[in-house]
Amino acid sequence: MNVEKHIGELLYDHNCVIVPDLGGFVANYSPAKIDPSRHSFIPPSKNIVFNINLKKNDGLLANHIAISESTNYPQALKYIQHFVDDANLQLKKGSKLKIGEVGTLFLDVERNIQFEPAATNFLLDAFGLAPFYSPAIKRDNIAKRSFLLWFGSL
Repeated sequence: MNVEKHIGELLYDHNCVIVPDLGGFVANYSPAKIDPSRHSFIPPSKNIVFNINLKKNDGLLANHIAISESTNYPQALKYIQHFVDDANLQLKKGSKLKIGEVGTLFLDVERNIQFEPAATNFLLDAFGLAPFYSPAIKRDNIAKRSFLLWFGSL
C-alpha cells in the first residue's frame, strides 16, 4: 500500500491531510511573486508544512484510501497504522522518510520530527506554470529621448 501517494493526491484538493498518530501536512497559499533583483516571476503555489500536533484521525485519508483501493474503512486504517509504525521505526533509526512528492521527514539532533518540503506545487490553478526569467529592459535616459524627439538624428 502506497500511503505516500494518497497523501500527495489529497493535497491537490485539500489544505490539510492528517496522518493519524504521525501528524498533518498543511498547505498554505502563496501568491505570485516578482523578484526584481533576479528579474524572475514565480507563479502562485501551495507551500506544504508539517504539523506534529495534528494527530487525530479526521477520516479524510482513510476514506480516500478505502475508495481508491476498493477496500473498506477499517482495512484502510490498518494500512495507515502500518505506514505510521514503519515511518516511526525508520525515523528512530535515523533514516529520512520520503513522502512521495510531498517532502521528507527526519529527526533533528533533539529527536524532533522536521519536514523538508519537495518542490511540487500543489495549487491546481497554477498547473503548468513554472518560474521564468526576463532580462532587464535597457532604457535610454529621458534627456536623450527628448533630444531625439525634437531634433531627430542629425
